[in-house]
Amino acid sequence: MTHTRTKSVVLLNGEPIEVLWGASKAAKDWRVTSMDRIEAARSITELLKLDHPPVGIMFASERPDGVEALADAAPSACAMWRVGEKRLFYADAEAHFGCAVGALTMGFELPADVQSRLGDTADLMRTSGYVAPEELEKLPTVDRPKSGIVYGPLSSFTEEPDLILMWLLPRQAMMFNEATDSVSWTLPGGSLLGRPACSALPVALNTSRAAVSMGCIGMRTFTEIPDAYLLAVLPGEKAAPFSEALAAKTEANRTMQSWYEESKRALT
Repeated sequence: MTHTRTKSVVLLNGEPIEVLWGASKAAKDWRVTSMDRIEAARSITELLKLDHPPVGIMFASERPDGVEALADAAPSACAMWRVGEKRLFYADAEAHFGCAVGALTMGFELPADVQSRLGDTADLMRTSGYVAPEELEKLPTVDRPKSGIVYGPLSSFTEEPDLILMWLLPRQAMMFNEATDSVSWTLPGGSLLGRPACSALPVALNTSRAAVSMGCIGMRTFTEIPDAYLLAVLPGEKAAPFSEALAAKTEANRTMQSWYEESKRALT
């Protein structure tokens, strides 16, 4: 199949940015971005009224050409989500070893010293009553080959990311769940995840379903995200249908809100 690709310049948040039209999954020029991702980021941000830009995540077999490697040390994988709000970068396995639990959840092979720290952390989690002993062996992990992870604003991705991360307030999470059918009474119900927050990534990736997490104390510490926010994770291939469903659910909620307000006035 032949894909015709053209480049042009558009404005994103008032800044000129070179974009790639008609890009296929095989596109490798990371110096430009895809109009599909720009439109998805814009649509999701506007409809949900996000305070923070959606972040793309892609598990990569090597550092893509045109993507800089993370230069500064990061204390955890979740800390990289915040850096990814601002710029595109690649972090290899070693860059994730600051938090042994996060490195395990991301599915990286752990060297002996990191395994030792993981054991110490697990012991503390059990003895402090943070987790039950049988929970740790059930921890979901990313199960695919990779040398590292590409993080960055969704609008910066040339290729389709594996996952899209968002910080949501409760009302935004309500709309997210409605647009992903996580609250449909005719479908298997979604679950509100918790510790560790990074487990939401393999859950969404392995099930191809959206996930919402209340976070964990590690995430709150490393990311410094305010307590009001929840973490939402969307499979990358769901971006377009999610945007369409979100637009429809936004209009439906406007209709229902008008009706509820009218009913409230009539009864007060």
